[in-house]
Amino acid sequence: MTELLEAASGYAVSPPFDSASPGDCYLQATDGTRFKVLRHVLADTSPYFADLLKEMPPSPSSELPTFHLDEDAKTLHALLAFLYPVHLPNLSDVTLFLRIAEIEDKYGIPEPRIAYSFSTAMGILSSTPARPIERAIELFSLAWRFEAPRACQALSRHTHSVDLTNKDIVEKLVRFSRGVESFIALTELRRQREQALDSIVEALEPKKHLCPSHSSSDNMFFTFISMIRTAARNALLVPFPVCHDAFSFLGIQGTDGIRAVTWCSSCYAGADRTRLTTQLQGAISRYPQMVSIVPEEFDIWPASYSTAKACPPEPSVPPMLPNGPLSFTVSPPFDASSPGDCYLQSLDGVRFKVLRHVLAETSPYFAELLKEMPSSPPTELPTFHIDEDTKTLHALLALLYPVHIPELLEAPLLLKLAQREEKYGIPESRLIISLATLNRVLQLRGTSPVEGAIDLFSLTWRFRAAKSCQFISRHTHAVDLTDRDTVARLFHWSRSIESYMALMELRRQREFALDDIMEALEPRKYLCPSHSSVDKMFFAFISMMKTAARNALLHPFPACHDVFTFLGLQGTDGKRTVTWCSSCYASADRAKLTKQMQVAISRYPQVISM
Repeated sequence: MTELLEAASGYAVSPPFDSASPGDCYLQATDGTRFKVLRHVLADTSPYFADLLKEMPPSPSSELPTFHLDEDAKTLHALLAFLYPVHLPNLSDVTLFLRIAEIEDKYGIPEPRIAYSFSTAMGILSSTPARPIERAIELFSLAWRFEAPRACQALSRHTHSVDLTNKDIVEKLVRFSRGVESFIALTELRRQREQALDSIVEALEPKKHLCPSHSSSDNMFFTFISMIRTAARNALLVPFPVCHDAFSFLGIQGTDGIRAVTWCSSCYAGADRTRLTTQLQGAISRYPQMVSIVPEEFDIWPASYSTAKACPPEPSVPPMLPNGPLSFTVSPPFDASSPGDCYLQSLDGVRFKVLRHVLAETSPYFAELLKEMPSSPPTELPTFHIDEDTKTLHALLALLYPVHIPELLEAPLLLKLAQREEKYGIPESRLIISLATLNRVLQLRGTSPVEGAIDLFSLTWRFRAAKSCQFISRHTHAVDLTDRDTVARLFHWSRSIESYMALMELRRQREFALDDIMEALEPRKYLCPSHSSVDKMFFAFISMMKTAARNALLHPFPACHDVFTFLGLQGTDGKRTVTWCSSCYASADRAKLTKQMQVAISRYPQVISM
C-alpha cells in the first residue's frame, strides 16, 4: 500500500523514512506521500511532534497508524532530515530552505541545524556572486540573525529593489532576523545611496553639456537633474552595475520611446562620451552597494516585536521632582479626611488614603499587593510603600480610581504612566483620553517644542489618532532613527512596525524634496564663474547647501525671514555654513530669493503621509 502511495505522488522516499526502515507510525504529506518514523525520536526532538504523537489515530490492526501533516512531500522530507539524528539535508534549493526556516518555530527545529544549512546555502550562492539571488531579503534576515557580517553585506547588494515600505516584507524581515537592527541597516543604506546620487550626476557634467535653452534657468536645470537622478536610481538597482557607455547605462541615448531622460540634439552634442563613461564608472565604484551597519555580538531585541513584554529603556525625561523637600497637597478623594482603609506612600513620603477594594477591583497589581496588611500601630491605618514619586503616584491613582480622569498636560508624566500601564493594569481607555487631551494642548501651543516626541508619536500611533500622529511627526525630524534604543522604544510604544516605516518614508520624501530648496536659491545664476565653471565645483557647493538646508529644516515649523540667514550663508566666516567669495550672489535679489525659499519650504514634507 505504501509503495502505491509513493508511486502515485511521484516522490521517492529514501531511508530512514521508507517502508523498509524501522518505525511505528507514518507521517503523510499533503500529496499522499508517507514517511515511516519512530515516534519517540521525533517526540524527543520536537515539542510539536511530542504533542501530536501522544494519541494514536484509528487504523486497521494490520497497518501502522498514519498522521496527516499540512506540508508537501519535499518540505516534510527536509523537515524530518532536520529533526532526525541523520545527516543534514543539502538545501541548495533556496526556496525549500526558506520554507524550512518559516516552519522552524512550529516544529521546533534545532537552531544549530538551521544555521549550518544556511552556511551551506551561502557557500553555494557565493560561488556565483553576480548571479541574481531569489528572495534576497529573507536570506539577508537570516544572515543577520546568525551574525554573519560578510553574508549580510553580500546579500544586501541584492535588496536594492525591495519595497521597504511594504508592511508584509518588513514584518518578515524583522521576524526572520529576530530584531529591528536588520531593517535599520537597510534603511540607512537607502539613505546613503540617495545622498550619493549627486556624485553620479556630477560625473555627467550636466552644467557643461546641457544646451542654453535647456539650462538657461535654474528651474529647467534642476528639472533635468531630477530626471537624471531618477534614471540613475533605476540603473543602480542591480547588485553589480556595469557601465560600458554612460548614455546607454542611464537610458539617455536611443529613440525617444526608450529614453529615460529626454533632451534636444544640441545637449551633449560635443561631449566626450569616453571620458564621461570613465568618470561615471569611477562614481559607480564609489556608490554605496552594501550595508555599513552589520550585526554584532549582542542580545537582539526583540525576539518577537509584536508580543515582546520586556520594557525598553525608559525615555530620558527631566526630573519630575525638585531637589529640595517636596511640597505636595493631597486633594480628595486621597487626603486624610477622605474615606479609606489604608495609605499608599510614595518614595518621597507623601501618603494617599485609599479604599483597598476599589484598587483591587481595578488593578491586578494592587489586588495582589493589598492581600496582606502590613504591621502598624492599632490606632493607625496600615501603610503600603510604592516605588513611585508623588506626582506619578497621584496621577496613577486618578487613572485607576472611579473619579475624573486627570488632565496630564506634561508629556513626561503621561509617558511614565504609559510605561507602567501593564504593571498596574491602567485601563487603556483612560490613557487614550489623557493622550488626546495632551495632544490638543500641544497643538494649541503651536510651534513650541514637544518633549519626548518619538514616544508620544508611538503612543498616538498605537491609539490610531491620525491627525495627532501627523502633528507630532513634525517634532521627530532631529531624532536619530538609526539608534537601536530609540527604535526599540518606537516599536514598544506603538506595538507596530508601521510607525517606523511611516517616519522612514517621511525622511525619504524630505531628501527627495531638497532639489526644490536648491532650485529656489538659483545657484546656476548667482554663483560666480570661478566657483561654478566646472561641474565638480558646482556640485560641491550644491552638496554644502543641501547640508545647510537639512539642518535648517529640522525645526518642526521652519520660518525663513531671510534666505541667507536661514541657511547660514551670510555672516562672518566663522558662522557661515557654506563658504563662498564676495562675488557669489553679489547681485542677487535677496527679497525675491527669500520669497522663493518660503514657497519651497511651504511645499517641503513636514508630516507623515502614511
